[in-house]
Amino acid sequence: MSRARARHCGVMDAPLRIVSVRVVRARNLAAKDSNGFSDPYAVVSVEGTEQRSAVVPKSLNPTWNDAQFHFEVEDPDVAEVRVVLFDHDAISADDFLGQVVVPLLVLREEGDIGG
Repeated sequence: MSRARARHCGVMDAPLRIVSVRVVRARNLAAKDSNGFSDPYAVVSVEGTEQRSAVVPKSLNPTWNDAQFHFEVEDPDVAEVRVVLFDHDAISADDFLGQVVVPLLVLREEGDIGG
């Protein structure tokens, strides 16, 4: 059932909220390429929706200027933000660099997001 149809039928009582996530930087990443660097990018996901940053070539301390993502969240009390970093490889599978998972409820309690 589509979200619009579910709302019309009264199945979804709670309004959706928009959560904005900004990926700023990473530090001291592992070198996964033979040149002593990595080509990192971030995959940000909230409630099963994924968005991806640009690749920062040849960096162990990448900075992203344009990595801002917006997600619709049904229940911010149980939703979490997952950021997974990968090293981009043109020929082989991308390498895992690390991840962080932050429940939105923790951010609300710390005052980083509104209620």
